[in-house]
Amino acid sequence: TVGYGTGALLGRGVEKVEAVHWNEELGLAQAMWVIRCNKMGPFIVASDMNGDCLFERENAKISENIARVYEGTKPAILKRYGESDDRSDEVI
Repeated sequence: TVGYGTGALLGRGVEKVEAVHWNEELGLAQAMWVIRCNKMGPFIVASDMNGDCLFERENAKISENIARVYEGTKPAILKRYGESDDRSDEVI
């Protein structure tokens, strides 16, 4: 998923649509598109075939040290419903 005009920018690198799969079942935005591209990337692959997830791995590393990030800071001034000062709420 991309936003803020990124899709239009990336679209410049598409040379040809080779095929579209599951368009009727999933709709245009969620269909599986096979495209031929030129001058696109590099890309970051978030998940591999084994189910390992880049974001889960990196979030685990960050979560170990999240308390250190906040050491010595003043507590937040909470004014909106649902805001929390519990630092574990920030850990994904």
